[in-house]
Amino acid sequence: MNKEFGIRPGLFAVLLGAATILIFWPLIGYDFVNYDDTEYASSNWHVLGGLTAANVRWAFGTGYAANWHPLTWLSLMLDVQMFGPGPAGHHLVNVLLHAANAALLFLALVALTGSRYRSALVAALFAFHPLHVESVAWISERKDVLSTLFFIAVLWAYARYSNNPVPGPVAPTPRAAAPQGRSESASRPLRFVQSRRFYYLLGLVFFACSLMSKPMFVTLPFSLLLLDYWPLKRASESGPGKKVENNFSLKRYFWDKTPYLLMSALSCVVTLLVQTKGGAIRTVANLPMVARFENVPVSYVRYLGKAFWPFNLAVLYAHPGRWPLGTVVLSGLTIVTLCLAVLFLRQKFPFMPTGWFWFLGTLVPVIGLVQVGDQSMADRYTYVPLVGIFIILAWGAGELYARWQFPLAHATLIATFSSVLIALAILTRAQLAVWSNGETLFRHAVSVTKDNHMARAFLDNTLGTSLYRQGKIAQAIEDFRSAIQLYPQYPLAWNNLGIALAVKGEVDQAISQYEHALQLAPGYDKAHLNLADAMVIKGRLPEAIDHYRKALESEPASAGAWNNLGSALLRQGQYQEAVESYQRALFFAPNSARAYANLSKALALQGRLEESETNCLKALELDPGSAETHYQMGVLLLKQGRKPEAVDQLTESLRLRPNYPEAIRQLRSLPSEAPQKPPQ
Repeated sequence: MNKEFGIRPGLFAVLLGAATILIFWPLIGYDFVNYDDTEYASSNWHVLGGLTAANVRWAFGTGYAANWHPLTWLSLMLDVQMFGPGPAGHHLVNVLLHAANAALLFLALVALTGSRYRSALVAALFAFHPLHVESVAWISERKDVLSTLFFIAVLWAYARYSNNPVPGPVAPTPRAAAPQGRSESASRPLRFVQSRRFYYLLGLVFFACSLMSKPMFVTLPFSLLLLDYWPLKRASESGPGKKVENNFSLKRYFWDKTPYLLMSALSCVVTLLVQTKGGAIRTVANLPMVARFENVPVSYVRYLGKAFWPFNLAVLYAHPGRWPLGTVVLSGLTIVTLCLAVLFLRQKFPFMPTGWFWFLGTLVPVIGLVQVGDQSMADRYTYVPLVGIFIILAWGAGELYARWQFPLAHATLIATFSSVLIALAILTRAQLAVWSNGETLFRHAVSVTKDNHMARAFLDNTLGTSLYRQGKIAQAIEDFRSAIQLYPQYPLAWNNLGIALAVKGEVDQAISQYEHALQLAPGYDKAHLNLADAMVIKGRLPEAIDHYRKALESEPASAGAWNNLGSALLRQGQYQEAVESYQRALFFAPNSARAYANLSKALALQGRLEESETNCLKALELDPGSAETHYQMGVLLLKQGRKPEAVDQLTESLRLRPNYPEAIRQLRSLPSEAPQKPPQ
């Protein structure tokens, strides 16, 4: 592997991207899954509304889904804008992003190391590995593939920035005569774009974009320090004509990581605040620190095992609470032994510390010390960490080839890795089929894991949701109750059970389910909304208003919540507060006919008839087929003494909804010239 292949890096990157798209293409025909996709895409009206000014404001101002990742929201909105609201567009963009990540990873590694063979192998392993299916196939994990795109872009920019091993001001470039017809000032922008300072600033921009897509890569400053050690060797080694230093100095190279560290710290604070408010972070009472520390070495070993034996992959790995002591000790000894071995071999194989500590370090934010959710581990968390293991494999293979050559060694090495890549591609294709819909996803998780109560509960909830949509309410209730019995800490199942009971007319029982969901997740805005609606049915308006307001604390841009709050306030006689609530609803949903109609009612009750008429006309413009709004306009016109126009509106209301009792009664109360019976 001493000779590098002759293909241009750009062409290889394109071919790798095309192969990746080909492997992942079946995703385009797959459905949403009933696991966060409702929050991120299929039922999120901000996303379904596309890229509007109001939705952009929402993206940057919301902590919805217990995350602050505005660029992820914007990318999903752009999908809808370009491809419509179905799942195909979201899947297509995820596949394209994964292909771009693989291609860019190859280019970044070439820029960092100068090695095309090894970089190509790392990028191909990244592209084809089955552990990465979850990050690509799950629409809700757009944040994963998008943040990684910017993360890898940081690596590329850092490679360009680090072409001089001694950090500091850019040395002045000798002035050359400007070409004829071109001023020196015109060449300054070009010189800046080619300078180290430009690539440094570009890296910071990419890092900010990565954090605004998903805060996974807060460890990036430490990843850059690993790259300083190898392959950049910024202090211990340098290229032709560059100054050589004696040893690597952390202090010397810390200064250019400072802005990255500050951005990471800020991202950590924002993430903790948002996830705590959203109820995503489990308290020590839910999972003691001892159990969390036990899970760390076990998870590291399990991730390594799945990297080399990627079978029985599941969307959910339930946390056991406490691992057997023997498992914890053996896992801990394995990790410590590997760390010592890597450090012992660092002189001969300097790539090993970078690869190994890259794997350990990039997993730290999701290793479970800060427990988000109830899983013990997740395939998606390996998306970038496995790059470190792939580096060890690729560069290790190169070292073996260089040190122990034998006849046909080159052909043997190529055949071995080609076979591995083909096998990985086949396994990835098989794993993709698991993600065709929610039912196949959770059935698979139940079948390949043992005693996975979480996966079984998610499956029952998915089946219950499907039955509910088919109108089979009784069977849906049974499945929701089964999910709760298996996994009592599952707020979505409690909420769904409440919805099904409410439809069945059992409002008091529904209220009990919503309240239980809120005990588990106090910031669960949908449960607050459903509970508020149930309180309205029971006539408990002050409590309903309180829950609408709590829903708006979690999701302040919910037009539906503002509209329903306005209706509850209207029934309480708080007309001005109702007007303000409807106006807020229209701010976030400017094409809501219902909100315009409700605002018209509130204004009429305040005696503001002209404003009321204007809003009622807007409601009819948006929804001319609403019998209720035509009736409302008729009554409003009668109040203004405009009887002929009122009769026209009431008559149209009856045409749209025959036997509409209020319209019939209103027409019959008019003088004799008005029709005495509804038109046929």
